[in-house]
Amino acid sequence: MRVREKTLLLITVLVMASLSVAAIALAIYRLHFPSVGVVPAEVEVKVFADQECRVELANGTAVDWGAIHYGPNVKTLWVKNVGNCWGALTLHVSSLPPRWSLTWDYNQTRIPPGGVHPITLTLTVPSGTPAGTYTWNFWIIAEERPPQ
Repeated sequence: MRVREKTLLLITVLVMASLSVAAIALAIYRLHFPSVGVVPAEVEVKVFADQECRVELANGTAVDWGAIHYGPNVKTLWVKNVGNCWGALTLHVSSLPPRWSLTWDYNQTRIPPGGVHPITLTLTVPSGTPAGTYTWNFWIIAEERPPQ
């Protein structure tokens, strides 16, 4: 084979390879998919008996007030927001003996995710309450409340 034929053959092969690459490039079709996803707000708090948040009071745990006296009896708990959104708390009390009251000092402060907020509960027992063992229930309810 002469040089001229070899050169022509080489040029032909290069042209065909280039055309194949161009044909492959032309065969690519791109699809674009804008996407969206929503992470729902998850409201969750845990209540602790200590400021370091090591002694958790799990849901349904009895809170022992010990010996209570006439007048105000105080107990401090720490509420930690373990959810992924800002939250606020509500106190619900039921089954208190007549004329007793259970209140707290919480002022609707919004608690950020990971934040810890102390709450002081005050149990007021009226004078003249007979000696005995008393039971009642309370719930700390958390709900989503974005910062303003």
